[in-house]
Amino acid sequence: RHTLAQIEQIRTVRWISGAEEEVEDAVDECAESLVLQVSGYQEVDFGEIVREYARMYPERVMEIPTVEVRTYPNRGDTRVVELRFSYRTSREQLRSMREQVQPVFSSAALYVSGQAEDRTKFSQLHAFLTERYDDYRLEPSVTPAYSLLCQGMGDSSAFAQVYTAMCSRICLEARSVCGTRNGEAHWWNLIRIDGMWYHLDLLGDRQFRPMTDAEMTGYEWD
Repeated sequence: RHTLAQIEQIRTVRWISGAEEEVEDAVDECAESLVLQVSGYQEVDFGEIVREYARMYPERVMEIPTVEVRTYPNRGDTRVVELRFSYRTSREQLRSMREQVQPVFSSAALYVSGQAEDRTKFSQLHAFLTERYDDYRLEPSVTPAYSLLCQGMGDSSAFAQVYTAMCSRICLEARSVCGTRNGEAHWWNLIRIDGMWYHLDLLGDRQFRPMTDAEMTGYEWD
């Protein structure tokens, strides 16, 4: 089934946590495949691991790959897991895109006043995105961070995840939320100010306006 060279490249890890780290490294490298021998194996959705990692680090993962998974054997505490990653964009292009978005994330961090209160910092990052892309095209993309930051094209998911990543870079607490707005699928953010969580929809209002749960008219979420 495999050549000796392929067998020698199999990486041995303990527990699913070790497998997750290897998968994340492979996605960072835009790898085409990864084969692991996992001791202490537990059933897990490797595709969801990849998707969650991409959502958390849009500055690293330019495109979420399709993941094909095979495990051998079907039972036991130790198994070999073979993963194949399929991209629509070439590895060279993905790496070039990542190099192009890094300066934008760095610029966003510099745009924020270091001594300001958290509310002001959140507002400044909000302005960085909404004012920079005031003429954006509201379209989905397989390369969300690059399309938004370098081409001015994105959807609510791209705005929410990029904003979360920019907040994390300067140690602000923020999360991306998936739900509906007026019955249609929509993403926005949760931000923490003075110990309280507020909703912030970058596409809902051009002004920086954190909202409480009660103020979220027309929105639904888990």
